[in-house]
Amino acid sequence: MKENSIQTIIFGITAEETVQEIRHRIYLTTRLTASAGIACNMRLAKLCSDINKPNGQYQLESNVNIILNFIRNLPIRKIKGIGKVTALHLESLQIQTVNDIYFKRGILKLIEYPSTFDFLMRVCNGYGSTIIEHDDLQKSIGHETTFNGTNDSLQLITLCRDLVKKTVDELISDRILCKRITLKIKTVNFEILTRSKTLSSYTDSLNIITDKAIDLLKHELDQDLELPALRLMGVRVSDLKMKSSDLPILQFFSKKPTTTTTTNENTHDMIEDIDNDDEVEEEEEEEEEENENTEFLLIENQHNEDYDSKSIHFDDENSNTNTTTCPVCQKMLLGDNDKINKHIDLCLNGEIIRTTIKEQDQQTSPQTNYNKRINSTQSKLTPSTKRQKRKSNTTPQRTNGIDNYFSKQI
Repeated sequence: MKENSIQTIIFGITAEETVQEIRHRIYLTTRLTASAGIACNMRLAKLCSDINKPNGQYQLESNVNIILNFIRNLPIRKIKGIGKVTALHLESLQIQTVNDIYFKRGILKLIEYPSTFDFLMRVCNGYGSTIIEHDDLQKSIGHETTFNGTNDSLQLITLCRDLVKKTVDELISDRILCKRITLKIKTVNFEILTRSKTLSSYTDSLNIITDKAIDLLKHELDQDLELPALRLMGVRVSDLKMKSSDLPILQFFSKKPTTTTTTNENTHDMIEDIDNDDEVEEEEEEEEEENENTEFLLIENQHNEDYDSKSIHFDDENSNTNTTTCPVCQKMLLGDNDKINKHIDLCLNGEIIRTTIKEQDQQTSPQTNYNKRINSTQSKLTPSTKRQKRKSNTTPQRTNGIDNYFSKQI
């Protein structure tokens, strides 16, 4: 004992002394007692922690006979993993204790699922895990607190509000929505009760979650008038999903609004009525086909007129464009990659057309083939009756004849 009346406690390094130190530090920090169990695995340690409640500990020796005598005398409801439904099922087979599970293992082998039978055999032999596994996927968010036993409903409601506030703050900070609310209470007799409520929709509203949690608490307090004083309360939300995933799926497929200027007034008329049905779709398909044909004619004619008579001059130091040779028509191209790729695509389409016509020429006479090409090209380039009503001044004039379109360049 020191002069300042502070008692110094020295703990050892054995398992029992280490657990005593842990329980003592818990009491110094929270002024709450704690019980503990010491055993060779987590299942046995949990069972040992229930022996000397509320302020004690129990150590089970790592001896096979001692372990079997300890666990086989326990009621089946003491085992974690055997709930009310499983207990009723086992009791219908005259199984009351863990020892009964072992003696009736032959019947259980025949009527239980393999996984259930394996679990029951591990229980009656005292097997358990020694590894604490952590699931990275967050399944619930919650807070709980322990306090001195009380029956004061106002104090309990205030504690419930505080727990909900902490839980909702965490939901909002993580941008998570919840749909299920669970209230957990523990009596001074260490009886644990849980009550849950599923909402109609996902939410992170403080008012909604608070109202539901308080309703669960009031219902439990009013229903059981002989409910002992409470010493622990917890609020937990589950069935979570990210807030950003709440957006409707159609929003990801909606068309972005387009802004038009005076320079593209003519093209704006082509995309005005997007809600029309078959009529507009048919017109747009015809317009796209005409644009492709006229654009191809323009580029081919421009090649015939300009590239053969002019040479391309540019300054390598002051220009960001590139020059390359078209692998199809062997012409020198000037421009960025998009323009070059567009030209090559058009040349390839033209080459396919020329190859197809050449094959047809071998089967038909030149005059018949020529007439067919004239008729097919004119039918494609002739606007429909509906499209003649649209205002369009973008149709180019064809300066060369149709022969230049199909003739192979020397």
